[in-house]
Amino acid sequence: MQSMYYIGLDVHKRTISHCVKDGSGTIHDEGTIPDTQIRKSLIDDEGKPIYPITWNNDFIDLPPAVKREQRRGKLSAEEIEKLIASEEQKWVHAVFVLCAASGMRIAEILAIDIGTCLPPDCSMILVKQQVKASKVVEYLKADAAHRIVDLCPEAAEYLREFVRDRKGLLFPSRKGTTPVSYKNFLKRYLTPSMKKLGVKELGKAAHAFRRFRSSILAKSGVEEDIRKFWLGHENNDITAQYAEQIREDNSWRQTLAAKVGLGFQIQAFVPKPIVRNVRKNRQASKVAMAS
Repeated sequence: MQSMYYIGLDVHKRTISHCVKDGSGTIHDEGTIPDTQIRKSLIDDEGKPIYPITWNNDFIDLPPAVKREQRRGKLSAEEIEKLIASEEQKWVHAVFVLCAASGMRIAEILAIDIGTCLPPDCSMILVKQQVKASKVVEYLKADAAHRIVDLCPEAAEYLREFVRDRKGLLFPSRKGTTPVSYKNFLKRYLTPSMKKLGVKELGKAAHAFRRFRSSILAKSGVEEDIRKFWLGHENNDITAQYAEQIREDNSWRQTLAAKVGLGFQIQAFVPKPIVRNVRKNRQASKVAMAS
């Protein structure tokens, strides 16, 4: 007959105590071992780790990551135009346009404040915050994400028309004081729109807009350091660091953004009629009402 043992662990900051008992309460083994994180941080006099931790990929049978087999979400100009043209809400229409025109992350776009992130002519966007859950936070994914994104004249004109004389958040929630939740936007608007138009495939994701904009910048011959600057990617190249002053030239960047353009056509927003069910003489009929 096999015996059943019970193991108890008491985790402390520097050690882990263990005790092995059987069903009758008899202790078979007990002791203390150093915590893994503590062992990992121990170094010798030369600054080398005393207990180096390495991965044996062959032993654990870890499958290799083959990039050519990975599915990364991509959107063509035609698919983006279909998404924009079919949108029934003006603010979602604007989010799609800005995503494709700027290459910004959706969480960054939802956190845009009209007074602090946009100049009067809406020719650029100061990226300094993002949406987490349903709040605006002043930290970004990486240090390089703190940047200025320049818009081409067509996108700037569209944004000015959308902003008009409003203040506060560019995309507020129904409460008016909080931003639209990032997860809710993906679940309620982006994903259903993609499925409706048949562009929802494996690998289609929120970053598809960023990949589209990156491809437009590359096709237009934009230097890699400027592409990384606009997209908020780290640039560790020494030569690019010496040329940082180029990125600080607003006039030069604006000229370059105008030269690149959009890469797609902004489909005008057409308000869709609101259809409601009206019961009359015990028969349900649909009445279209102008939005």
